[in-house]
Amino acid sequence: MFRSLRNSSGMSLVEIMIVIAIMGAIMALIGTNILPMFEKSKVENTKNQMKNVEQALQLYYTDNSSYPTTEQGLEALVKKPTVGTEPTNYNPSGYMKDVPKDQWGKPFIYESDGTKYMILSYGKDAKEGGTGYAEDIIIDSE
Repeated sequence: MFRSLRNSSGMSLVEIMIVIAIMGAIMALIGTNILPMFEKSKVENTKNQMKNVEQALQLYYTDNSSYPTTEQGLEALVKKPTVGTEPTNYNPSGYMKDVPKDQWGKPFIYESDGTKYMILSYGKDAKEGGTGYAEDIIIDSE
């Protein structure tokens, strides 16, 4: 029994280093191809969420002949606003279950005078402007 243990050999340090180098190369290839796709999906998901908010705003407008004002905010799509001009035909169940956030966890910026609106996400960098995946995402009713 002891003789078979002495004669068996494990992996040498060189073999272990080669395996680690191969695994590192594979991870580098996966990382450079997958991470950009992940960021792109966040942008697309944010656009889709904004389109859902836009649809809820259209339903609100159909019922009340105006959009929620900036003061009322997107929260007016969840519960009847108590500030500003109260809507006359507000749907008792609201227009959304909750106000979504963008894919980076930030609330959407909403501005409206009641006749037109703008929904904005600052993107990945959470700052105005930006390029690529950090570019601002805007939906405008105009």
